[in-house]
Amino acid sequence: MTTASTKKKSCFIVTPIGSDNSEIRRATDGLIESVLKPLLAELGYETHVAHEISVTGSITKQVVDHILNDDLVIANLTNLNPNVMYELAIRHCKGTPAVSIAENGTKLPFDIADERTIFYTNDMRGAVELGPALRRAIEATFDQEEPDNPVYRSAKAQVMLEAAKGDDLKGYLINAISEIQDSISSIQKSNLTLPPLPVLKPPTYKSRCDIVGTPNQIEESLTDIRKDGYKIISWSYQENVHDNSKNSRKKTTNNLDIYTEKYLPVDYLISVLIKNGISVISIQN
Repeated sequence: MTTASTKKKSCFIVTPIGSDNSEIRRATDGLIESVLKPLLAELGYETHVAHEISVTGSITKQVVDHILNDDLVIANLTNLNPNVMYELAIRHCKGTPAVSIAENGTKLPFDIADERTIFYTNDMRGAVELGPALRRAIEATFDQEEPDNPVYRSAKAQVMLEAAKGDDLKGYLINAISEIQDSISSIQKSNLTLPPLPVLKPPTYKSRCDIVGTPNQIEESLTDIRKDGYKIISWSYQENVHDNSKNSRKKTTNNLDIYTEKYLPVDYLISVLIKNGISVISIQN
């Protein structure tokens, strides 16, 4: 009989599968059997993979149950499989430990390009190198005090923004000040010298706009933004001239950077620029 103290931890592997005997299936099974399963067994995990689930019932439900409830998820982002991306997003929403791996040469989408990913080479030497790197990543994931992924960070920022809109902000500040005072009292009792307090600066939000417009149109847009209550800390723009060798015509675009104390919604910014006659190519916030 398996007791709570001897029950193995569980790990679900999110991975591209492919059809039987396809190159993707061979690469997937090779990686799982030669690297992932042996390492996870050493760390005390029972490994689960979608195409190896033999229990009757809805396979989709079973996969989602594993993603939500297993102790660890390892996501193989090689080939940027849509199912893998969807399942990783589910895990990010849950906020529980996940480690991402990808074959060298995989160009990750911007949403997760800055996230910690272990890249490996798909050969025998790569298998030897992947094991220790993956072990360190798994251990580091469980050492984190709170989740660290794009969904969690966005949700946390939204909670802080919502608190700032209502009476919760007062309670939040009171608690923060109380904690600071307790820390100061503790230091004073220890006869330690207090370091100078840092000067807190308001957050700065940057909006990068790739546009086609005149300096006057840009000035008018900035004036409208200020009138709508957005404090502009600074701004700059640069003209870019692109040669078109096919018809010997030159195209001029502008890179407009706007730094504000409050976040500028993309839809709002586009509407202001268009209202003042500016053509919008792209906006990054």
